[in-house]
Parts: sequence; C-alpha cells; structure tokens
Amino acid sequence: MSIARSFNTWRTAQRTATQLRRLSNRELADVGIQREAIYEIALKSARNSTI
Repeated sequence: MSIARSFNTWRTAQRTATQLRRLSNRELADVGIQREAIYEIALKSARNSTI
C-alpha cells in the first residue's frame, strides 16, 4: 500500500470515528455499535472504501 493511500485510509478512519464518537450511547446501541469498537469499525470501513 502506498503512503498516500495509507494516509487517506487513516484520515477517513479518523473522520468516521469522530462522527461516531459524537453519537450518544443510545444512538450507538440502536445501530449495534459499542463505544469501545468505534475506531475498529471506522478503520474497517475506511479500508473497504479506499480500495
């Protein structure tokens, strides 16, 4: 993976994680996400979207 692609993946993951962290615990529970898993989910999503 190139440096630019890695950076874009990281940046996308950071943005997604920030958006998810803004949700309340109730909102996260409604979509089946635990607060502890936010970054892992954001990173997975970023990796899938930059391919």
